[in-house]
Amino acid sequence: MTVLVIAVFIVWFGFTVLGQIDSKALTWAKAHDPFSLIPRWTFFAPRPGTSDYHLVFQLYSADTEFPWHEEELSDRRTLRGSVWNPLKRNKKALSDAVRSLARISKALDREEFWQIQYSVPYIASLSFLSRLPHPSSATHIRFMILESEGFFAVREPQLLFLSAKHALQR
Repeated sequence: MTVLVIAVFIVWFGFTVLGQIDSKALTWAKAHDPFSLIPRWTFFAPRPGTSDYHLVFQLYSADTEFPWHEEELSDRRTLRGSVWNPLKRNKKALSDAVRSLARISKALDREEFWQIQYSVPYIASLSFLSRLPHPSSATHIRFMILESEGFFAVREPQLLFLSAKHALQR
């Protein structure tokens, strides 16, 4: 019995290695793999991300317009963070919301653009930013999404979206 289990794992390992190479044998094996036991790892997406998004917000009070502040969409990677990172899900949700807003803002016509404020990513982003610690005098907030080219930027970040002013709830 032990020999049979070892043989199954050796064959599985062989298919896993061959599964990384396109071949007719792999196509046949995957067609007869109802449980998807033959993995295929692709380290580069067909359309990799080529830009970064930035979530920037501004606070207002009755007589003051505070400077713009960027909310980081990811934390610095640390060894400790690979084991214990309780805020990772919050940052991932915020990052996904910002990416969704960027995608929606690129797809909408200017006449339909007002509808974006009723989308879940807009409301989630606004809710997150409104719950951050702010000066007690701040009464309103607005935010924008900028797109940059990444590490070796050739051009300035481009404005994708600018929200309306919203009252902060206390």
